[in-house]
Amino acid sequence: MKKAPKHYAIVVAAGSGERYGGNTPKQYVVMGGKPLVDFVLETLQASPLVDEIYILAKDGTLDEMKRIVHDYRISKTKAILAGGSSRSESVMIALSYIKKLGVGKDDLVAICDGDRPNQTEKMLEEGFYHADKIGAAVVAVPASDSIIYSDYGDYVNEYLPRRLIYCAQTPQVFRFSLIYKAHEKAEGNPKFEGYTDDASLIYAMKKKVKIIEGSPDNFKINTRRDGISFSYAKEEMK
Repeated sequence: MKKAPKHYAIVVAAGSGERYGGNTPKQYVVMGGKPLVDFVLETLQASPLVDEIYILAKDGTLDEMKRIVHDYRISKTKAILAGGSSRSESVMIALSYIKKLGVGKDDLVAICDGDRPNQTEKMLEEGFYHADKIGAAVVAVPASDSIIYSDYGDYVNEYLPRRLIYCAQTPQVFRFSLIYKAHEKAEGNPKFEGYTDDASLIYAMKKKVKIIEGSPDNFKINTRRDGISFSYAKEEMK
């Protein structure tokens, strides 16, 4: 009988948040009553599907992340690691870390943005299910705006069919052996520079990636306006 795969979660929260501005990285800014990163951490902590959590934090802020994990009782956290100079490098740091711990090749890894506070249990559930079946799954939403392609950003070259366009979100869930191989192959390889998230690396390997229905609410906090909108929505829900 096949052994049930173990479920890991990697939270990428190692960015500097330059677009957000200010002296405090946005993942630590209090929004809606608590630090931004805590929203995804609490979702993972509450999920019966997640066995262990590994967090990438900006170098020099590990103590702040440890305080959040302690204060908000994120007991599934097994390690807080200093992230790299890019998102891809940070993810590879976490993948290499859990590889050394003896992760199984068929175990599953959910990779989550630390600044995307509205990720849900349902997204995790569907992600783990489909990643177990085919190896990779990405949460995404259909594009709501008209999509323009432009070679140099000055004139319209083409309008792309909106019905074919999706915006990728997280969580993105993978079979460990597949995502580790993808990052290993991409590491330092200029051919992969245009691939901006984890699922795109799997696509580059010509492997299937299942699309899971996301939500417009599952947006990423990039600017102060995003943060204000999110905080206001949380206040309205009280």
